[in-house]
Amino acid sequence: MLSMIPPQTLALGALVSLIVYYLIWTFYTLTLHPYARYPGPFLAKLTSWHRWYTLRYHIDANVRLPLHVRYGPIVRIAPDEVSIADPAAIDAISRRAFTKTDFYDNFDPRLGGRPEIFAERDERKHDGLKRMLVPLFRAESVAKYEGYIDDILGVFCDKMDERVGDTVDLAEWVARFSWDTVGRMVHSFDGGFGMLRDGVDFNGWMGMVRVMQWNTGQLHYVPFGFRTLYFVFQMLISGKTREGVLAAVTAIKQSRALIKRRKEREALGEKFNPDDMLSKMLRMEEDEKLDWCEDDTILTLNAFIWAGSDTTASTLGMITFFILRDQRVCQKLKAEIDAANVDGYMSYQTAAALPYLGACIHEGFRLHTIIGMGWPRRVPPGGAEICGQHFPGGYKVQLNHNVTHLDKSIYGEYAEEYRPERWIENDENTTIAMHRHLHTFGYGNRIAMSEIYKFIPTVLKRYRFDVLKEPWVSRGWFQQPEHFIVKVNSSVEH
Repeated sequence: MLSMIPPQTLALGALVSLIVYYLIWTFYTLTLHPYARYPGPFLAKLTSWHRWYTLRYHIDANVRLPLHVRYGPIVRIAPDEVSIADPAAIDAISRRAFTKTDFYDNFDPRLGGRPEIFAERDERKHDGLKRMLVPLFRAESVAKYEGYIDDILGVFCDKMDERVGDTVDLAEWVARFSWDTVGRMVHSFDGGFGMLRDGVDFNGWMGMVRVMQWNTGQLHYVPFGFRTLYFVFQMLISGKTREGVLAAVTAIKQSRALIKRRKEREALGEKFNPDDMLSKMLRMEEDEKLDWCEDDTILTLNAFIWAGSDTTASTLGMITFFILRDQRVCQKLKAEIDAANVDGYMSYQTAAALPYLGACIHEGFRLHTIIGMGWPRRVPPGGAEICGQHFPGGYKVQLNHNVTHLDKSIYGEYAEEYRPERWIENDENTTIAMHRHLHTFGYGNRIAMSEIYKFIPTVLKRYRFDVLKEPWVSRGWFQQPEHFIVKVNSSVEH
């Protein structure tokens, strides 16, 4: 029968059907949809392409706070998703009943059917993985990693000594420091991955993570039926995307090769530090009581590549910038560091006891959230009450820490300013509330904090940096500082 209908008629019928569909959808999403009552940009109510656009073109952070100022604490950012910027929502959305959405699937390598801890959406399986990895992140384990951090700090200082009087991109050097620290702690590599020492991107991993974070963060907001087509299109037109995808696939093979090489060398009698992370995971493979195999080790190494380097680099780079930008803060912090009278590298325990250093770090966390958007969560079946409003089950919500970190009811009248003193001068109840609403790192927090607390006293004691160009911060899903240009000067005390 269809063969008897002229092609022009079929095309016209398809076009009319499409128009009717979108008219019905527009009416539904604007009037009958459970989220129709929430304000937001008009296009965001119709399609998630609006959210994709803000992430792709790095304007998300430029519209987030103004968006909530304009529309209020609950803003519709996609047809089935709202952004909440009310601190009162933290306890509700943080409950286990609010599960991860399919947003996390984009970060799952899906190796041998084994779950990866970040992408695993089943809370029970996630907890099982977390329990097995606890030995890697205990306080006593982190204390043993300090020597590795000191090793990489030594390489960093050697390179800065060579560049006294020169200008450098401090954001890039901080990133290399973070990556090399992971290489040292995880694999016991001398000099980490060699990014500081050799000035190279080991296996292309740094570039891969930056490209793929940008792609995977926005991919979730491409309407479901278009995702495969969109991905193929990106592969065709973007050389960086092709390189990133190839590097991501290759990274799994490279991690497997690193494990194989380690096992072969151990079989030949070579001794490795039993305290590095890879050694601990290889012992876990041998433990029959644990459901842990080589694929789990590879996935965890992959997680360290994705989440253990650039996250710390982003935060550390911006905290360093905030301190260097404000001479009052910088001089006050240097005085506290000098008063500690520590020769060599300051221990984490000593650094963590310095109140103004801690205040500078917390204030940096507050003003620079690594993730440029909230983590999408699904409302549990039966719905939930958030901020006095009922949200139906199955729909998405996200808590926007970029906005809650600027909430004046929590952080004071001048919440948009970098002012470390707020963490010291406020009364106990206010300070407790500020800490409770501060969103920092997730799993592996102790290691990242150890790096940050050791790095800042070292570089401030040894060097004086003149800020020549403030960093540009990518305003997409992942907020990465770049092109932070400083002149390196030797400190008088050094």
